[in-house]
Amino acid sequence: MEVKRVLITGGSRGIGAECVRLFTESGFRVAFTYCKNRDASDALKKELSGRPAVFCADFSTTDRIERFVKEVREGFGEPDILINNAGVSSYGLFQETDAGEFEYVMNVNLKAPYLLSQAFCKHMIAQKSGAIVNVSSIWGETGASMETLYSASKAALIGLTKALAKELAPSNVRVNCVCPGVTDTGMMARFSASEREEIAESIPLGRFAAPREVAETILFLASDRASYVTGQILSPNGGMLI
Repeated sequence: MEVKRVLITGGSRGIGAECVRLFTESGFRVAFTYCKNRDASDALKKELSGRPAVFCADFSTTDRIERFVKEVREGFGEPDILINNAGVSSYGLFQETDAGEFEYVMNVNLKAPYLLSQAFCKHMIAQKSGAIVNVSSIWGETGASMETLYSASKAALIGLTKALAKELAPSNVRVNCVCPGVTDTGMMARFSASEREEIAESIPLGRFAAPREVAETILFLASDRASYVTGQILSPNGGMLI
């Protein structure tokens, strides 16, 4: 059986790093990206005996995204599975945001998944097989105070998922979305211990998600076990949204 290639953006830490570990352990040929954290990406590659391919990628502008697509094709090949996980947060009062921040958040969280899906789905369509998993957020479903730009970008990613799933289904290319609830990653570092405890108490299961738990959800949607699943929004959120 031919080994499938999977490209995971934002793979040096958090949910992305767990995806890199899990897909590698599951026998896929893996490539992942990092933006600034070279030390973490090197450590992860060393941990996995150098098996994953690693690319430095900045998704903040169109030309950098297009340059990255070319590098992947030359250095890794066309992925059979694309995991659009890279993202940036934005936290603060809505009236204090500006057009520059809006553009940056939308470029990384929405334009990059759009352009990468557009570029790499061509190979998937040609081979009549493939999967795209977009990583959104529970805040893309419900919205979050003080995270307006982030919520808006993640909500748009859900819409992209649903529309693209319908368009690519006749070519047997599946597109799904994972909307994690509060997950124990670096994005939670802004909160104090008491704030974290208060947030955990608001979750019916009483705790944050582990990155591995979210990665397991992503692996399921990307794998043949989900061969009849497309256009779906799967939210491992501990009961926050039912």
